[in-house]
Amino acid sequence: MVLLSQELDLAFVVDGTGSMQKSIDTVRKEVNSIARAVRDRFPALCLRVAFVCYRDYNDAAPITSLDFVEFPRSASARSSVTAGGQEGDRVFQDFVAGIKADGGDDDAEDVFSGLEAAAALSWRSANRLLVHIADAPMHGQRYHTFDCTANPKRDAYPEGDKNGRSGADILDRLRRGACVTKYYFAHLNSCTQKMIDTFREECGDPDWIQSDTLSNVSQLPELIVEVCSSTVAGTLATAPVRGLGRSGRREVIRLPISRLVPDWTKEREVPVSAQKVGLPIGIYSAARLLSDVRAGKPLPLVPNSDIRTIKIAAQPFASDGVTRWPFYAVNATPSASTGSPRSQQQQQQQLVMKRFKRPSCKTEVQVHRRERYLEQMETQVVAEVLAAEFNTQARLKNVQAKEISFVPVSLLRVTESGCPEEKRWFTAEPLLQGGAFTRFSNNAGYVNANDYRATLQAFTHWTHQFSDGVLMVTDLQGVLADGRFVLTDPAVHCGEHLDRFTSTNLGEEGAKLFFQTHECNGVCKGLGLRPHPLQPSGGHRLGMVTSVGADRYYDKASP
Repeated sequence: MVLLSQELDLAFVVDGTGSMQKSIDTVRKEVNSIARAVRDRFPALCLRVAFVCYRDYNDAAPITSLDFVEFPRSASARSSVTAGGQEGDRVFQDFVAGIKADGGDDDAEDVFSGLEAAAALSWRSANRLLVHIADAPMHGQRYHTFDCTANPKRDAYPEGDKNGRSGADILDRLRRGACVTKYYFAHLNSCTQKMIDTFREECGDPDWIQSDTLSNVSQLPELIVEVCSSTVAGTLATAPVRGLGRSGRREVIRLPISRLVPDWTKEREVPVSAQKVGLPIGIYSAARLLSDVRAGKPLPLVPNSDIRTIKIAAQPFASDGVTRWPFYAVNATPSASTGSPRSQQQQQQQLVMKRFKRPSCKTEVQVHRRERYLEQMETQVVAEVLAAEFNTQARLKNVQAKEISFVPVSLLRVTESGCPEEKRWFTAEPLLQGGAFTRFSNNAGYVNANDYRATLQAFTHWTHQFSDGVLMVTDLQGVLADGRFVLTDPAVHCGEHLDRFTSTNLGEEGAKLFFQTHECNGVCKGLGLRPHPLQPSGGHRLGMVTSVGADRYYDKASP
């Protein structure tokens, strides 16, 4: 099986004027190490790389470009050759070695032509990343803060592009025309900041453009590895798997974002009915859970009388989630003891309400079905039950592991009259507080190298072994607060029931992708977890293991 989103088109767009030779040379020298580092995180990755060098209007060679070439997966498997018979990585390096930084009479450059050339490349992979490296802005005072009155040589075209092109139009050709997943800009100084701020306004989706400021060009490779990894990881959560996955990448209907918490005294109350899993965590044992999952039984549900009235923000506060929009909310249900509104308690009753994103090819009715929201809640409850058992076993074995919990989730239905059925459904959970929200891993092998912790790696490995290979909990995200992980929105891989646990269930393929990047640590060893045949061994990954029977792998008699 091939995970379609384990592929990446990476296009470098680089200012090629006189001051940029060091940056050009860095890309040439480090591109292979960048490729290796990204593949360490995504071993099955198919990587294609392109290069666009732009200068200024009147330079002898205003645009020099190389269309995508495929990089071989390893030095011993050099099958990625171009029509001329050379390997793609060598073609790329030879091309970039021939570029000499020159030209650029004034300080501003013809950035638009570079972006136009990038839009015309032969993009085709599921993940499409543009990395733009420059130390000068586009022509026009809309894009910089140069004082052109005092020094006209800073920008010979202060009124804007010589050819009358629109930044919004060019960015739209990249974002919507070429379907570039992410535009990453590396600031080499402060003079490009206004250009990127303006690009964010013009492109229609500010989150599409990501940027970092470099204190030294030597930082480039590490930053590029991270942005490549996050780009692939961002689409893997709904990655289509040939013969397996249930949903792929589709353009979603965008909603306006507001990161401000509403003034709840001005928001109206909305009546709701709520449900939750019927047995408390701890009573609903992990052993019973696994038995119910294998038998295909639904989890028991009961009414949740703690939530009967809510207040909810009109707009989501983020767009980062692959499948759902998050909304600030508060539980406005009257106190059970006094019957009075919870105005003094609302600080403790902050919620996040979540609604599915709607692909442009689907209707509201198709997307917002009760079954989908119930399935999402069920996935998180499974993770919650297993996390409680993991914590217990770690304590019993005196393993130095941080505690893991998942926030409790309820299924909510708006009950006020006149509301269409497709507008009624949400999930609700407490607002995560006490730390920076971090995506530690995803459901297809991605590991956040900076923030992933030994406990979380071990937890995912443990869920697979504890369940005898029936399921695995991945896609770990949330906060580390007061020495414990509080998580939300996990994925559950379950090969026996691919029609369960939402479209992020990649079954045995998902488990395989995790083990290909997992190296056991002290927590794994303390819990007695056995290495999987697909795991790296001694710093090297094992060969092509196509399938491992869970009953063979977890035979209790094996060492």
